Amino acid sequence: MRSTPNLGRLLSDTARLHPDRIGLVKGNVSRTWREIDDRVNAMVAALTGLGLGKGDRILMLSRNNPQMFEAMWATFKLGAVWVACNFRLAPPEVAYIAQNCRASAIIHDAGYEAHVAAVRAATPELAHVVAIAEPGEGAHLYDALVADHLGAPAWEAEVASDDPCWHF
Repeated sequence: MRSTPNLGRLLSDTARLHPDRIGLVKGNVSRTWREIDDRVNAMVAALTGLGLGKGDRILMLSRNNPQMFEAMWATFKLGAVWVACNFRLAPPEVAYIAQNCRASAIIHDAGYEAHVAAVRAATPELAHVVAIAEPGEGAHLYDALVADHLGAPAWEAEVASDDPCWHF
């Protein structure tokens, strides 16, 4: 296996080259590339602190929003595997995907509590639930994790050219 650049470096390089340019706009939220990279680095530190790392599957269940975008980049920098689910899937379908990929964590938006319950029941490997909105019992709040780790140094897992990055 030959080492290859981590896909997350694309975000880091963009933030370094264009730190003050707007990189994301969603409704009344806009963030510069530096702000995005800082938040992503904070989420990498948070996920690492939860014990997640290279090769772990992180399932994402959300409509498009800034946290979804950040979580994708954090997953790449972590060397983990991004498992994006269609937000229209039913709870048993999401549970099947989580079980099939052996998800270690799920990050979800509001309105997916039944999906999370189904994933928890079907996936013994699931160690963490991160909620973008109000967290349920035993879940972490996404923005609180970011706030607690803002200022974390940039870090990228060493990856090989044949390491998985994205699970479809």
